[in-house]
Amino acid sequence: MTAGDYNPWQSVTSFTGIKETPGPATTEFPAFKPSPVEGYTPVVTVNGGAVKLVNGEVPAQSALNGKDLTKDINVNISYKLTNPDATITHTVNYVDADNTKVGS
Repeated sequence: MTAGDYNPWQSVTSFTGIKETPGPATTEFPAFKPSPVEGYTPVVTVNGGAVKLVNGEVPAQSALNGKDLTKDINVNISYKLTNPDATITHTVNYVDADNTKVGS
């Protein structure tokens, strides 16, 4: 996974007038689906706390702390091997200048 594989979350609502609006706030970061990596399972934390994926997605996260806007939400996505007993074999082929295999 490279830095280009990640798209930052964006708020889909306006922050204007949040403090004056009575009732529950609806400002949130939308749900996000981590990129699949074959043989691995995503492990997600939000602000250091474990988060369970729902239908393969990180659930939407509130952008509010009480009535105030949250400055930062830190989402960490790491991957663990789905089957830790699996054997992964890599074969390295050595080739000459003509791209002819000369060894493995």
